[in-house]
Amino acid sequence: MAEALAKLVTLDPNGSRKVRIFEIAPNGRQQKECTSSEMIANLREPAELYAEEIPLDETNVTDDSKVIDVFHYHRDPTRYFGVPFRFVLKNVSSDVRSWLSG
Repeated sequence: MAEALAKLVTLDPNGSRKVRIFEIAPNGRQQKECTSSEMIANLREPAELYAEEIPLDETNVTDDSKVIDVFHYHRDPTRYFGVPFRFVLKNVSSDVRSWLSG
């Protein structure tokens, strides 16, 4: 299944050339990555799967960077919509890092 989904992703010639396959966790707030060894039977039904190329900055995260998970909601965090995504915050000080991890 992973190989079939990966073939549908358009890879950037200068990108990481690595594909991430994920579903949205039941709480709608985060991505649940599917590993290559994960069995299809372990996915919840119905499962909506997504596949994307992993951005280079996410594959090259350094000690002064932090990967941030983001999700969309309307007025109340339980009223989520859209597809959660990630971005890398660079040059994060240790104070900000502990605040974000808290």
